[in-house]
Amino acid sequence: MSCTLLERSDEYLVEARRAVWELRSPSLEEHGDFAGALMKVSDRAVQGTGIQFRMRSSGAKSKVAPGIEDNLLRICEEAVTNAVRHAHPKRVEVCLEYGSDQLRLRIRDDGCGFDPEGVNVTKNGHFGLMGMRERAKLLRGSFSLNSQVGHGTEISVTVHLTPEFSYS
Repeated sequence: MSCTLLERSDEYLVEARRAVWELRSPSLEEHGDFAGALMKVSDRAVQGTGIQFRMRSSGAKSKVAPGIEDNLLRICEEAVTNAVRHAHPKRVEVCLEYGSDQLRLRIRDDGCGFDPEGVNVTKNGHFGLMGMRERAKLLRGSFSLNSQVGHGTEISVTVHLTPEFSYS
């Protein structure tokens, strides 16, 4: 059984990416407050760009499993970073909505938008749209992407907070 150096390198890269996905975010450790951590990673992404950032939180805050917070934080960070890098927006907004049995995270920008059908998301292990979808799926949540060329983008993730949900 012989493996080429390239195949072995690919295996190591996939494993390294998996390890990165599983790290607990320092932003959550520092803040302890989920909305504050979302604000920090988003502010960091727009810093120095001239893009206006707005954070909104609504509903009665409830205790959320750390795994849910970690994954939603990473989704938010990726979505805001993508907006800054690719959409050239004037404004980015992050909304965190607590419901009685669900938590919804929305990230919107007024940038150039794109055709979601034309996006290349086939490379396994990348942290873009595919990674966001995979994280939402891991949480047994729903992921939606609405974008249109010239009209900005909205990403929404809804996670149901049922008592039996446990993240390991």
